[in-house]
Parts: sequence; structure tokens; C-alpha cells
Amino acid sequence: MSLQRGDTVYLRYVGNIPTWSRDVFTALISGVGDRYVTVAIRGEAVRFERRSLRHDNRGRSPAYQLFLTREACDLEVEAAELRSLMSRTDFVNLPFETQRAIKAILEA
Repeated sequence: MSLQRGDTVYLRYVGNIPTWSRDVFTALISGVGDRYVTVAIRGEAVRFERRSLRHDNRGRSPAYQLFLTREACDLEVEAAELRSLMSRTDFVNLPFETQRAIKAILEA
């Protein structure tokens, strides 16, 4: 993955402050090192591990997800929405035919 200073990346806040927007936003890479990529977010230098793109939040849970393309970001947002939807569904209480239909879709 070729990351260079000045490249545009796509980010999404995934931290635990409920009032912060979860909308996707763009930022510029401000530095690229051997181990970390630094991105300027709201005037703050935020580090991400270069190989995994995981937010280095200095021992705390990651607050941001970083994506190199808008498509990758949109796909992850959609997958998170689907996981959330499925976790709210009480699968065992659905009609048997509905369970079969969901199983067939998942196995396709």
C-alpha cells in the first residue's frame, strides 16, 4: 500500500462519545513513517498503524477507522449496519420458512 503525504483518506468516528458524528469525512495524510501514518483530524495529529490502518489511541480503544477509498469505507459502513440489524433480530423466534430463507441467502 503506497501511502504518501498529502493523500486523501476517508475516516469514520467509532469512539464512545455519543454526540460526535458518525458520518464519513475526509482528511489528509500529514506524515508517513516506517510504522505509523499520521492524519490531521480537527487540527490534531492522529496516528494509525501503517500495516493495519488501526488507530493508535495510546492504549485506549480506537476512536477512528481509516479507509484508503470511499468504496471500502461505504462497504464497512453497510456491513456494520447489517451486523447491527442482525443482532437486533431474534432469529430463533422467526418463522421457520423465514429462517430457511435467511440461511439460503447467507450460504449463497
